[in-house]
Amino acid sequence: MDTSNNILLNVVSKAPADMPTYDPFAHYAGLVPNGKPGEATLWMVKNFDVKNPAAGPAFRAAEELACMDTGDAGPKWKAIYDISAGADANLSASQSDRYLNRHILTTTIQTAIDNAEKANASPSPAP
Repeated sequence: MDTSNNILLNVVSKAPADMPTYDPFAHYAGLVPNGKPGEATLWMVKNFDVKNPAAGPAFRAAEELACMDTGDAGPKWKAIYDISAGADANLSASQSDRYLNRHILTTTIQTAIDNAEKANASPSPAP
């Protein structure tokens, strides 16, 4: 995991039953009220199964949201986070994924990173 001196990420271990149904492995719980600048909380399920293919992306997504929300990723990403969080706040009560727009954002980021890594790993085509 990359580190930054600008963010303090509190990781709280939760029982599986205490995790949001839409974030069963890792969940970005938000900025710490009255906390230090850049202090945020991430919930992680107890006995985190790193071999589960969904676990790694879930943890990366929670980290990405924390970096954006704290402003550590810069003001443009903070603004993008705020727009996504605002859209989530306005979701209908019937929407079970309360982080729907933030999940779309992190999935898009991770897809772009995965595609770039694949492109860099592939040999260039012959002329």
